[in-house]
Amino acid sequence: MTKEIRNRQFKFECPKSWGGLEQTADERVRHCNECNRMVVLCRTSRQLKRAIIDNFCVAIEIRDSDKEAYHILGEPMLPLEIQRTDDQS
Repeated sequence: MTKEIRNRQFKFECPKSWGGLEQTADERVRHCNECNRMVVLCRTSRQLKRAIIDNFCVAIEIRDSDKEAYHILGEPMLPLEIQRTDDQS
């Protein structure tokens, strides 16, 4: 069982669609030709946290019980509990 991603906030919400991004060898990663960044598909909070730490854009899969799944894409905000400071050595 996976945990639903909650409290998602974006620095930038992208108008692109997951299906419109260039496929890569990894089915969970696509490339955006417009901004030249990799976009990671996140279905769990753990995957989202890893993508944020690794500084990737993300596609968050949303599943409404009575509707088809869709994706929200963008650059997520870094939650306070995982923010890195420049003075760490």
